[in-house]
Amino acid sequence: MPNFLDLPLDLTLQILPHLPALSSFSQTCKSLRTITEPFLYSTIDLAWHGHKSTRRPPFRFLFRTIYERPDLAALVKHVHFSCVVGDDDEWAPGGTLHEVQLSPRDRKRVLAAIREAGWAFQNQAGKAVAEGDLDVLIAVLLSRLHNLEALELGYGFVRLFDFVGRMLKHAISAPETAGNFSRFLKLREVRYSVNSDYACLRKAASHTPQPNFDQMTSLFSIPSLRTIDMVMPDSRGLAQFPSNSSLPNLTVLRLRHSKLSVMTVQKMLKATPRLEILQYDYVFDFEEWREPHHHGWKNLSDALAFVSSSLKELTVSVDYINVEPYPPDDYNPEWILGTWRRRGDMGSLRGLASLEKLEIPLPILLGWDPSKGRTLREVLPTGIRELCLRDDLIDNNDYRWTPWGPFVPGSNAGSSFRETCNADPVLDQLRGYFGNRENRPATRSVCLKHRQGRLWPSGAQDQFRALCREAGVLGKAVVRIGQERDPEEFRELAQEITLFDPADPEASRRGRYFKEPLQVLEYHF
Repeated sequence: MPNFLDLPLDLTLQILPHLPALSSFSQTCKSLRTITEPFLYSTIDLAWHGHKSTRRPPFRFLFRTIYERPDLAALVKHVHFSCVVGDDDEWAPGGTLHEVQLSPRDRKRVLAAIREAGWAFQNQAGKAVAEGDLDVLIAVLLSRLHNLEALELGYGFVRLFDFVGRMLKHAISAPETAGNFSRFLKLREVRYSVNSDYACLRKAASHTPQPNFDQMTSLFSIPSLRTIDMVMPDSRGLAQFPSNSSLPNLTVLRLRHSKLSVMTVQKMLKATPRLEILQYDYVFDFEEWREPHHHGWKNLSDALAFVSSSLKELTVSVDYINVEPYPPDDYNPEWILGTWRRRGDMGSLRGLASLEKLEIPLPILLGWDPSKGRTLREVLPTGIRELCLRDDLIDNNDYRWTPWGPFVPGSNAGSSFRETCNADPVLDQLRGYFGNRENRPATRSVCLKHRQGRLWPSGAQDQFRALCREAGVLGKAVVRIGQERDPEEFRELAQEITLFDPADPEASRRGRYFKEPLQVLEYHF
């Protein structure tokens, strides 16, 4: 191999004076590489465009690097895969992603990695590799990341993928001596996000054949997990929740747009003794309208007993969707109107000794009828510092906590609401809660979360402001104003209005706009 001494003499003489600087530069480059490589490879963030698009990420180069350089694979801590759907793209309920073009050499690498992992489904995986199936390629890639700490997948991937779930199940259940693959011993965080594959989520409950949701149940067998945040519009994935699940380190569980039953949530809570934050965005499917659902919310309250000593934040929201042709032939309007009434209320939460923040609709906490339920003072734990009351069901014909009407569809609904809204039932509960000067609760902040177009009229706002002033607590209203899709995620647009601030009691009402992740499809946030 030619070396420095083989250069022509005149060129050598020109380079010699610069050798110290060149040597220093070379050493600097080596040091810079040592410093920057952990940062460069710590996160893998790839976005696929819809299957009609010709723009494709360089997946084959990424896999080649991870396969040939285990030292670089060991540096990967975070992985995020999302899909950006174009205006002319839709995720058909049974749709697929476009194929990944692999060279013969890259295909051999993938097949070798599958053999090294010792998958029981090698034959199916091999066939999928030959077809350029993105599902199996991502599964193989993830199986090489031994130090992965955080995984985020767009919900569209979760619906359409099968091999990722199989890989997770194999990694968790295989003997320690089997194969060369990650067992995800360092995985701390998993998110299935409502991002730009929103069209797929909207069609998730169609009557087409449903995909394999093994990846859902497999998550609850990874003891290192601390955070699970996932959308769950189809409950079949966790219908047979593993009874031996154990997540001793899980502190955050967010179930967004979830059709999971209270009984399944109860099994989850039983497996998470250190849970600190629970978010349960329950979506009632009108396909289930024939079920009685008696005392459903009391069952949720009983389930919280498993985390009574650790839970600090609880968020419960409700919504409803309609999938089957509606109304059905045997439709019973009176039975439908009684759906939420039959669910009862949660009853006392005083057993949640560590609870500091509660966000919940009053019909769930205190019951459908304000005149028959308990009071906030009777049911809330003494340590609550932040209380947020939601109006998720306000457009239900029989809603009684802020009754209004008649309901006028279209653009006139807002003016009808402002003219007829009666907020007295909510205000009376808050007055009773803060009314005892000698024994006031620890609550320091009260927030009213409103659906779009359902912000209280000025008279009711003034009463709420006066109540907060008298109690010396921060009073806010948050109203949804729409949705926005940025390149990677659908987000709710909301306006937060500070009606009274004890730190600045003379200030006039002020507000700010903000965004937050989509909680459900279209009705509330």
